Amino acid sequence: MRPASEIRCVWTRAALDESRGAGQGFSASAMFDVIFLLVTAAIAYHGLTWRDEEGESDVVRLLFGSIALLFFFRVLLVDVLGVWG
Repeated sequence: MRPASEIRCVWTRAALDESRGAGQGFSASAMFDVIFLLVTAAIAYHGLTWRDEEGESDVVRLLFGSIALLFFFRVLLVDVLGVWG
């Protein structure tokens, strides 16, 4: 695990590059990460909170919601925040 002083956000790097004149805002990978996080967060929320008319959960939706939540946290911690990897 990296020390806190080495943890840098993808968006921070993009902002530094832009201030130096090297970029045009967010990089393509940063925008993909943001879109991926939004989509997986929506899938996880829907899958984990969905109930039928009787108030019962569906096992398949719980499974896919849990998988989406795992991918959400993986991309957030590894690709965006750079905590691992």
